[in-house]
Amino acid sequence: MKVLAGSIATVALLVGASSALADSASIGVALPDGTPDPVAYMPRVFSVTGAGDAGDNLYIKHHPGAGGTCAPSAYADVAGRLTSGFYGIPASGPFHGQQIFTWDSPGTWTFCMWLAPNETTVVNPVSQTITYRTPNGQIGASVSPTVPTAGQRTTVTVSGTSEAPRRIWAKIRSVTGQGCAGNYDADPGRDLIEGWDASGAFDTTRDATQMAAGRYLVCVWLAGSSYDSLPIAGPQALTFTVGRPLPRVEKASALDCRARGPVRRFHAGDVRAVCMRYRFASSPAPGARVSISYVTPKQRTYKTVALAWTAVRSRTLTAATLPGRAYKHRRGVWRAVLRVDGQHVATVSFKVL
Repeated sequence: MKVLAGSIATVALLVGASSALADSASIGVALPDGTPDPVAYMPRVFSVTGAGDAGDNLYIKHHPGAGGTCAPSAYADVAGRLTSGFYGIPASGPFHGQQIFTWDSPGTWTFCMWLAPNETTVVNPVSQTITYRTPNGQIGASVSPTVPTAGQRTTVTVSGTSEAPRRIWAKIRSVTGQGCAGNYDADPGRDLIEGWDASGAFDTTRDATQMAAGRYLVCVWLAGSSYDSLPIAGPQALTFTVGRPLPRVEKASALDCRARGPVRRFHAGDVRAVCMRYRFASSPAPGARVSISYVTPKQRTYKTVALAWTAVRSRTLTAATLPGRAYKHRRGVWRAVLRVDGQHVATVSFKVL
């Protein structure tokens, strides 16, 4: 962001021989207390001070960019834009005029000023360059939970600050290698926040649900419109991962590995080994890491058995043998904890007497 140190960047005063040094004009852009502060999108006091000859009027036009060439007369300066409120105002002798302007774009502008009886009179114009700074602003995004699963509702929070009244824009899409576009309209993502008002500190949320696992990108902008090519903040990008949906267990039980019957309470000497059986209502995704941990009555993990789920598996899993020596001298309630990709899915308890 380019900020002007004072309200006047450069002044070039050109006078004709016939007017000596009488004709003069200069522009100031300031806060109501007089502090110079040319800034876009915010009301500022635009004042013009100078002196003209008897019968003169003041004509002002402006050009984008620094060092623009002013034509010999206001009428002939066809490339310039009229500076509203300051075109054709009386300027006989000393003058001072003020208007409240809200400049519509940051950047540098060359102002051309003519002191003449009419707009067609050829005179030496006065030129002045002013840079309107971009207002201060910040914007960012976060998601909760930080790693949602497919189909899970995710809350996207967009927060920041805006010196000038602007709008919040946000889109979401899969990560494809293409970063956020320069403005909302140009980005291929799905609509998330469409121009919500922002002024000062802001913090707003929007829910989104991604149905497929993968990497996703949230793009946010703080700008005046969906096509604004000069946002005061952004684009800012946030990437997050959507995990596979957790499987759902329909039935789980501890088994006597030899008899294959379910066990809930048994004497240590009656069962030589314990196995686990799970029947899934929805199976783990192919390649998912499935683990079963046996936890002792003293809440210590005795062993963990892990495997990678394959597409050819049925919906029933029988695995993870716990030998009798594990619980022979560890009587009490044991737990078998099933996790998929590190996330808890089911717990089964059995008591060793």
